[in-house]
Amino acid sequence: MTRTGRIARLLLATFMSTSALAAPPHIARRPFATGLRWFPAAPLPAVNSAAVNTKSPSAHSSNAPYGFPPEQYTIVDVPGAGTAYGQGTNLVAVNSSSASSGFYVDVNNYSHGFMRAADGAITTFDADGPTSQTDAWGINNRGEIAGEFVDPDSGLFKDYLRSGDGTMELFDGSEAGTGSDVERINNQGAIVGEYDDVNGAFHGYVRARNGTITQFDAPGAGTGYLQGTEAFDINRAGIISGPYTDTNNVYHGYLRAADGTFTEIDVPGAGAGPNQGTIANVINNNGWVDGTYIDANDVLHGFLRAPHGTITTFDAPDSGTGFQQGTFAVDLTNNGKIVGWYQDANGVYHGFERSRKGCIVEFDAPGAGTGAGLGTEAFYVARHNMISGWEQDNGGVYHGYLRTPQ
Repeated sequence: MTRTGRIARLLLATFMSTSALAAPPHIARRPFATGLRWFPAAPLPAVNSAAVNTKSPSAHSSNAPYGFPPEQYTIVDVPGAGTAYGQGTNLVAVNSSSASSGFYVDVNNYSHGFMRAADGAITTFDADGPTSQTDAWGINNRGEIAGEFVDPDSGLFKDYLRSGDGTMELFDGSEAGTGSDVERINNQGAIVGEYDDVNGAFHGYVRARNGTITQFDAPGAGTGYLQGTEAFDINRAGIISGPYTDTNNVYHGYLRAADGTFTEIDVPGAGAGPNQGTIANVINNNGWVDGTYIDANDVLHGFLRAPHGTITTFDAPDSGTGFQQGTFAVDLTNNGKIVGWYQDANGVYHGFERSRKGCIVEFDAPGAGTGAGLGTEAFYVARHNMISGWEQDNGGVYHGYLRTPQ
């Protein structure tokens, strides 16, 4: 996504400067972590939508709005996950066979990857030993999982590809030993992410199925600390979507075609100040792109860009309009459904899904916390409308969930 991009990326969906939602210590360094995204330098902005409020009466409601079937939840807690604040299970991605992947944080604050089969069987894994802080950010329809880990020798982030039979292949997207992050993997086995250089600037990369790595920078990307290019998603045609940060610390979205041609995306209404601008997240196989823009008041809003360039903006109906509040659009299906999360006026997080016709349903996973910085986040949606994500309870513990139409 969303993982990742991070989707990363995925990641826990919060601007750390003001939110009470704590990132596990090993991923707090990520710039926008799939589908999941951290904004260490700036918080997640808010959203104001013209969409009709179609919020379900409750998280367990069977009286879903027109066009949305009733839903049921499966809560996922990996055996061995810790139960203290900031620990627990983070379910990130789900594929078309209902297999899902993510990571869990144990009682010693070590992160481990896991794959959950459609029948509920869970397989855990570590990229390079039990203390290698393994995260899983994406799973494709082949059952291949991509993620990252901390190299025990260098202490740097490196990446891995886990095949459907469990074979682990480790790689470094930087190819220079400076560390790299995975955002997403597509069904052809191509992986995108970013790496940081010795100055702390980011550069995008794509790893082909044969292992060949191509590095790139969007035109206009800055070269200073936490500036540069990130790659969040890649579709079947090899088109990559993501954001770059310019020399003034403003975000811009971009598309990179398979031939290396770039198209910039700047949503009208996006702010032009530091930590404002446009973040392109996911591109589907039809060329539609979703993402988030941050306005001049540091409020977040969602957007959907058509292949010909027309942009539609939206906000979850109950999203807050205060500083660093709003709507964050994460994943996008080929038929136009968007999922993500929003922060309300009280600083609580909620999931949402938006139909291709613009109808928005807001939801909360059972057990989600109700305090500021707590709540529900949605990261991936499969083609059969199963949504994956996690919620943080009132004790600050994470639990994965799958939200399935009945």
